[in-house]
Amino acid sequence: MNIYKKQDLISPTFFQKLFKIKPEQNFLIELESYLSENQDNIKNLSSIKVDELNLKYKIKSDDKFIEERKKFWESYLDEILKNNALTETDKENLNHLKSILNINDYFAKKLIEEKVNAIYFNYSEQIVQDGISTEEEHNNLVALQKALDIPDSTAQKLYGKAAEVIIMKKFDEIIADKRISPAEEKEFEELAKNLRTGITYSGDTKKLIQRYKKFWQIENEEPTPLDAAIMLPKTEKVFFEKPITWYE
Repeated sequence: MNIYKKQDLISPTFFQKLFKIKPEQNFLIELESYLSENQDNIKNLSSIKVDELNLKYKIKSDDKFIEERKKFWESYLDEILKNNALTETDKENLNHLKSILNINDYFAKKLIEEKVNAIYFNYSEQIVQDGISTEEEHNNLVALQKALDIPDSTAQKLYGKAAEVIIMKKFDEIIADKRISPAEEKEFEELAKNLRTGITYSGDTKKLIQRYKKFWQIENEEPTPLDAAIMLPKTEKVFFEKPITWYE
């Protein structure tokens, strides 16, 4: 690994020398140097060494340099995730480094979730771009989910979000002319099937679809006559009816 770097210490200013004050920034420099010496075996890192640095530079607050320490931890996480996997050994190393750097659990857990979810979502986007999720692609996605230790419910939401973009784009294209033909409806259903996802419509969307299907039928098919409530000549048919109030 080549995550952390060794750097030269900052020389103290005149007044720091005068009052025997060590530059605080050297705490981070020494800490990163210590990390660099052990980045290939994180479990060799000792909290005793970090305590010595805290004492040396009179770091008394847990919040001191917290953002920099978080960045150290995030850099290690990013390096691990380059392999698109999060093994048990990786988790153990991350937990140990989290303890060494005094990073709180909430931050660490949230950051891991964000990054593994982003990897999974990005791969999902690549799969759905052509409108088809092949068996091989599906199996790769399942393997990625397992490698990143993503719960089923989360994986389904992430893939569904990626597929929804493609499906909604196609839906917008179909209804652009305010008409939906049987061929377009079948094509849309096939797209959802090929992407291995379902389609859920709101009540308003269902009404819109039915209206646009009817518009297409009116323009392209012989209208279906209604059963007349009154006697009509054989040559006459009813195609529209509406309740009215008769005024004489």
